[in-house]
Amino acid sequence: MARLASVVWFIVAGAGLSLRADPPPAGDLALQARAILRKYCADCHDTHPRRIGELSVRTRAGLERAGRPFLVPSSPSTSQIVHLIEDGSMPPGQRPQPSPDERRILRDWIAVGAPAYPATFDELYVRRAILADIEKRPAEQRPTGRYLSLHNLVRDDDPTFTLEERRTALRRAISQLSKATGDVLEPIDGAATIFRLELAPTGWDLRPFQRREVVDQKERLTPSSVNLYDLILIEYPFGRLDPSEPTFARLIETFLRPAGQLVPILYLRGDWLTDVFLGTRASADITRALELPQPSIRNGSPTPLPDDPLTTGARILPLDGIDASDHDSGEGGFGVLFDVWNAETRATARRFQGGNYLLFFLRPTRDTFVQLVWRNADGTCSVPNLGAHSFLGANTETILAGASGKGYRLKQNLTGRERLIVYAAESSLPPTEHLKTKMLDERVVHRFYPLPGEKPMGEVNPDRVIRKSVEIEITQPR
Repeated sequence: MARLASVVWFIVAGAGLSLRADPPPAGDLALQARAILRKYCADCHDTHPRRIGELSVRTRAGLERAGRPFLVPSSPSTSQIVHLIEDGSMPPGQRPQPSPDERRILRDWIAVGAPAYPATFDELYVRRAILADIEKRPAEQRPTGRYLSLHNLVRDDDPTFTLEERRTALRRAISQLSKATGDVLEPIDGAATIFRLELAPTGWDLRPFQRREVVDQKERLTPSSVNLYDLILIEYPFGRLDPSEPTFARLIETFLRPAGQLVPILYLRGDWLTDVFLGTRASADITRALELPQPSIRNGSPTPLPDDPLTTGARILPLDGIDASDHDSGEGGFGVLFDVWNAETRATARRFQGGNYLLFFLRPTRDTFVQLVWRNADGTCSVPNLGAHSFLGANTETILAGASGKGYRLKQNLTGRERLIVYAAESSLPPTEHLKTKMLDERVVHRFYPLPGEKPMGEVNPDRVIRKSVEIEITQPR
């Protein structure tokens, strides 16, 4: 048996072959082939005016020539590009040549159909891919899909680069956050960097909220269209609204308007979902609503991510997110001092006993519209009616003490951490929407980002809204 193994090894080695693992998935072969062609061929075969070759390797489409078998998808043996590279004709002269492994990658890529790759994995690439997918779907199915992307992770200069580990992590995150029983991610581009999923199999189309309104001093609850996927959108920090860009403008009409999302976000970054969102309080709400185990988090706490530089348009800020950071308007000279006081001592406090009274202290640097949102330790929310104090004069110190004048009383038998949030702007803010439910934590949200043609609910530019929060702890007397 040992002698037979030696003979087999000798034959394989003598034939110039190598034993290797299965080739990467088709999407990764596209990424690796792109990197190899850019590395060895782009000096002559690019799109700039000084290029020497008639073909361009910057995109998969640039390698196609009618009536000439330069690239024959699914047939590497009849593709001229393979012959030229393997016989050493290309790259010409003394230029560096692809390694045997790199040549094999090009063959494998062509063998699986030569899936497409773009010149740049940027925001416009994602928008065009989503639009192409949307326009292929029947009109009645367009509102039911949602999109995720890993395009921002692609490395241009690494012929060994693979996204498969990140795809697997994304599938795992979705399985932990949803009721999906199989792989619900459908790649919509040749490089498998952008995916569509249907809401229904995940359970994210569940609508657990009722909208609370006060009419004639009486509470009225009406059904709300906000679903579990909207809870993810509320927290997402990388959204953009770009109606002046033609592709995005078409997506507004073909997707965003029919989808009716709480926040008009086109897609989610998959690395944000796996590295940041998974394990947050918002993700715990989703699993609780779907009666799933709490998601496990790899490597401990979520990892903050940098902004994506390949985006265009106005930012969509997570101003209503439970786990979102506070936001400064960024405009010089405009600010708001916000503090929580003990009503008895009239001094800053962060620790109270149940039944105590607290005060809010505010001092804006300019004439300012303000709103307050109170997230209670039991998961409920309240929106104090500020009356005349919803507008504050510049540099005026204001102490908010509620209708009684004694302050706002904390619930008697409640313990835990509570968050007090102030929203402030120089223009009128949109009204709050109080979403109530017994299934999970309540939400207070705003319609900060209307689509073109929709009537804005306020006059403010969301980028100039100040959001500040204070966290307090409620204890019980010993």
